[in-house]
Amino acid sequence: MIDLVSWDGLLALGELLTLAGPPFSVTGFLSLMVLTGVAVPGLVLALMLMANVSFTGIQLVVLLALVAVGLYLPYFWLARRVGQRQHAVIKSLPNALDLITTCVEAGLGLDSAFAKVAERLPGPFGDELSRALREMTLGRSRREALREVGERTGVTDVITFVSAIIHAETTGASIADVLRVQADQMRTRRRQRVEQIAQKIPIWMTFPLVLFLLPSLFIAILGPAAIQVMDSLAR
Repeated sequence: MIDLVSWDGLLALGELLTLAGPPFSVTGFLSLMVLTGVAVPGLVLALMLMANVSFTGIQLVVLLALVAVGLYLPYFWLARRVGQRQHAVIKSLPNALDLITTCVEAGLGLDSAFAKVAERLPGPFGDELSRALREMTLGRSRREALREVGERTGVTDVITFVSAIIHAETTGASIADVLRVQADQMRTRRRQRVEQIAQKIPIWMTFPLVLFLLPSLFIAILGPAAIQVMDSLAR
């Protein structure tokens, strides 16, 4: 949870908003938090007044708790949005790298390859490439624009990809070879992530099995015996 009453907390909120993408600024998001912090307890208070509920200490404590809940509702939404956006970037990245590699091997420049990806693969990563291209058109260097793509997504694979491109341009290495290696590595990491998730599925299934299956088994196994015992006692 971010401490919003300190300068460091506000900086952390700004970074989180950057990772979430447009449209909120820090001031706009703080205004939304204040709005929900007032609206949630206000709605409950209005319902209580309409129902003629008498106010006690417990009701006041609940209303104060709802103020905190309302304040942090936008924050939970923001954290969820960041996760969804980063997942979309990770999912689209291998295909995007394949398309960039194909374009570069076909003779297109790197900027033209980025434009093709932005055109054919809509989504957060394509949007970030479009923004980087606009910034380069306005005079920003490719190195700075690409580094900010990595910072705005917060995805390790994107940061690695950007660093590899910058290193290849600095050393004069083949961009196509670097892109091909990056695409293979990202596919490997993606497969490893899927395997890790698959290994965790039995652990995740343990609680639902215990919660729903075992009571049914106990009823099926012990139910007839319990009925016989009750019949014997009744006689």
